[in-house]
Amino acid sequence: PTSDLNGDGVPALVEYAFGGSPNSNNLGVLPQMARTNVVTNGVTNPALALTVLVRTNDTNLSVYPQASTTLGTNSWASVGFTTNTNNQTGVQPGFQRRTYTYDASNNTRAFLRLVVTNSP
Repeated sequence: PTSDLNGDGVPALVEYAFGGSPNSNNLGVLPQMARTNVVTNGVTNPALALTVLVRTNDTNLSVYPQASTTLGTNSWASVGFTTNTNNQTGVQPGFQRRTYTYDASNNTRAFLRLVVTNSP
């Protein structure tokens, strides 16, 4: 799962999870990040969003977001996210477009990542 046959820096499992091919360079399948806002209790707060196509036709595959304010080894957590799957226009069967939004109102900085696992 950590192999990188095409040498593009993206592990084969990640390319598979996001609809890429481990045999060709397709960095376009990687998550897109954007700054945005969320409204909580009538208050608009800053947020960060990751949008990605995720393979859904493999039940052994799991993709989930995490955030950290320090990048420390034990500082990553999956709390503070909302997941939006409303926009499925043009998405091929077996995939789902997901936007993971992180409310950054309580943090002066935040780092996001997506974790991909495969459990048989």
